[in-house]
Amino acid sequence: MLWQDPRHPLGTLIHRFPRGPQIVRVPLDARLSQVIQDGSWNWPVITDIQYLEITEFLSSLEESDTITWNLSYRQFTNKEAFRLFQPPGPKVSWYVLLLGPYRIPRNCFLFWLAILGRSSTLDRALWQGSDCSLFCTPREKRNLITIFFYYSYSQECLRILNEKVSFAIPNIGWLHTIAWATCRWRGRHPMNAASRALLASLVYHIWMECNARRFSTQSAPPENTAHRCMEQIRTRLLGEDIRPTVQKTVLYCIWKIPWDVN
Repeated sequence: MLWQDPRHPLGTLIHRFPRGPQIVRVPLDARLSQVIQDGSWNWPVITDIQYLEITEFLSSLEESDTITWNLSYRQFTNKEAFRLFQPPGPKVSWYVLLLGPYRIPRNCFLFWLAILGRSSTLDRALWQGSDCSLFCTPREKRNLITIFFYYSYSQECLRILNEKVSFAIPNIGWLHTIAWATCRWRGRHPMNAASRALLASLVYHIWMECNARRFSTQSAPPENTAHRCMEQIRTRLLGEDIRPTVQKTVLYCIWKIPWDVN
């Protein structure tokens, strides 16, 4: 668009010359091709001195357009070019919950969506006031604010996990749980890494149970869900190299994994 193209040396013309379309007698929605004829500029006769600036700084059409990268680094890379057009957002502290040697990609992906409040199925429906009787009691339905960790079903899963593998999380609600876990399970300690992986596994399996109840009219007791979470992480632990360290000794003892497993 002629008047709205930001590549003119003076910038967007309609911003610099608000009455330009009327004085030059070129419509506001005119295209650049309307002032070009036979490979040369063909502007209307402009007698207003102020509006002569429009054509004064224009280059010859014989020159070819080029793209010049004026960046802070020496070598062009796709990564840096992408960051130029899509600047990274602010860093968040809970990213540590998605890291670790025991992480499972599909669990981490769903966990990431749940932290952002973007997981599908029930969470958006609950915010919009839809029925939430799948996991919570009638009393909880009146006071429900967020998703996972206010549910009776989820609380029972947490109780079982705490009993079996010492997976203790305070009953403080979803958002506060994320903040608590971020501070409590930082670092490379095997126990912290296993706890992060187990939390992501629990969120994933509760989401799967949510889908099963809503779309397939199937249900499983909290014991089954907790057992699936433990077996998934236990299998992941068995796939790691067993090194005789104090931290891993405690981890394998809690998870009841023998050291002589090949």
